[in-house]
Amino acid sequence: MKKRKLQILGLIFGLTSMATLYAQEQTPLLHEDFGMGYTTPAGWTIMPGANDANMGWNLSRTIGMGYGGEGGFLMATGTMSFWDRDEWVITPSVTLVKGKTYEITFYAKLPGYTENENTFAEIFRVTAGTSSSKDAQTEELLKISTPQSGEYTKFTAEFTAKASRPYYFGFNICTPKLETFSMPGISLDEISISEKAEELSKDASLKTLTVNDIEIEIVSGKTSYDYELNDNTAIPVVTATATDDAAKVTVTQATTIPGSATIKVVPQSGEADAVSYTINFTYTQKSTLLYEDFGMGYTTPAGWTIMPGANDANMGWNLSRTIGMGYGGEGGFLMATGTMSFWDRDEWVITPSVTLVKGKTYEITFYAKLPGYTENENTFAEIFRVTAGTSSSKDAQTEELLKISTPQSGEYTKFTAEFTAKASRPYYFGFNICTPKLETFSMPGISLDEISISEKAEELSKDASLKTLTVNDIEIEIVSGKTSYDYELNDNTAIPVVTATATDDAAKVTVTQATTIPGSATIKVVPQSGEADAVSYTINFTYDPLNGYDKQKITDQIIYNGKMIFNPSHLLLEVFDTTGRIVTKSIDDINTESLKKGVYIVRIIGTTHFMKILK
Repeated sequence: MKKRKLQILGLIFGLTSMATLYAQEQTPLLHEDFGMGYTTPAGWTIMPGANDANMGWNLSRTIGMGYGGEGGFLMATGTMSFWDRDEWVITPSVTLVKGKTYEITFYAKLPGYTENENTFAEIFRVTAGTSSSKDAQTEELLKISTPQSGEYTKFTAEFTAKASRPYYFGFNICTPKLETFSMPGISLDEISISEKAEELSKDASLKTLTVNDIEIEIVSGKTSYDYELNDNTAIPVVTATATDDAAKVTVTQATTIPGSATIKVVPQSGEADAVSYTINFTYTQKSTLLYEDFGMGYTTPAGWTIMPGANDANMGWNLSRTIGMGYGGEGGFLMATGTMSFWDRDEWVITPSVTLVKGKTYEITFYAKLPGYTENENTFAEIFRVTAGTSSSKDAQTEELLKISTPQSGEYTKFTAEFTAKASRPYYFGFNICTPKLETFSMPGISLDEISISEKAEELSKDASLKTLTVNDIEIEIVSGKTSYDYELNDNTAIPVVTATATDDAAKVTVTQATTIPGSATIKVVPQSGEADAVSYTINFTYDPLNGYDKQKITDQIIYNGKMIFNPSHLLLEVFDTTGRIVTKSIDDINTESLKKGVYIVRIIGTTHFMKILK
């Protein structure tokens, strides 16, 4: 590719514009630089002035005056006050193709003049016609009627051929006489006619954009999109197509969440016009209904019920502000002393009320230091529960959500309990130490921090199993966990059509049919959770290995149930079940013992191509 900036002159009177094109160089159909100006090139028609031969176009060989300092060029004297002008240069014939567009380029010195607010210019036209006569130059391609610089300037006109035939192109001075002054001379050089190079598209817009096969609405001019994911969603798969099929699309998938996928569209015109799009992924911020980190441990948060020990106030939960002892090194947290041999425990922390919605599931998360101990093969642990109830009384904490009764590490660990609301109403959640007294030793202290209650994000199904699978509308039995099925076809069967549905209606099913026999059809099921959990199924098609039977000859009769049903003139026995599926075929006999009890159809094909069907 070669980038060229061209001056494009409008086909309307006095219109000029600038455009940047990206074009493939074309071999000119005609190019003329008039040599050294000694001889008129073959086929050219150079007409002198209609009223004065010195006024019209003449071939010149003045060194340094042609375009680029060469000698050969066309020159006409400037317009004066004597008469209106009508002088022509007409090219040789150029054979063009119907419907194609061609560029006529040339370099010209066209003067202009302004005096007393009046503007004067040479009127110059480019035309097209079907012969070298000026009268045949009927189509005006370009008209310049505004003052120019008087220096060589490149101009371009365009022409679309209406038929496949020879055409001629004219360059015409048609300035009216000037009553007041004379205009400088005119020069014309480097005339070229070429097929117009196809303009390469700069379109780098997107036609489609999907995330895990969910279509994203494309907004014109927008290059950055935000996409919120369920917090248990795997890294999603982004696909995209460009509006222009010839543009190149490259997708770079996200590798982390939060993170971004990028789509780069390189249009026909190249990298300089490429556009990059970004899909920014974040996890859905769950609706947090309650969150408490106990601040710096100076004040019990509003609405919380922190109960001391039933038997010893020092044993129960107490608010602590020991710096570095809370989760994450903070000071505010709840602390209870470890269990000793004095009594059974029943100490509580109960949250403020949290209004929940019937049928919705909520997550109660917290960080806790829960110790454990093993001695002489005996295991000891703090017994810790999370409960739910309808008031802040411990007696109302009737539903146990989580119970931890095995030794833990003694380090802060994140725990999660779940609760589904049975009614739309306020609920309270309790954290209860209920360890029985230990007869032999004391347990380290217990800590509790960072308590949060949030609506549980909906979990996306990973189910990619098949519900139905058919070949030519015949249902195939689906075996759980099986992903490859073999299917034998009659040897005169066309390539079969496979259909399938997924167990989960929200999963996406794509069937790629077989193209040859032997060959395979594939079924891809992408579940709600995305491409990472997709499953592909294969249906492998073969022809019955008895194909080629028509080249064999049977020499013995076949007797079935005491009757001769096959004689040497027969070529084939085929047995079908009532669904039309072939279950066996033979060229000598049929083993009926291998068939299940039922009704079958027998087809007999003979050498004379007669057919007999027995039921």
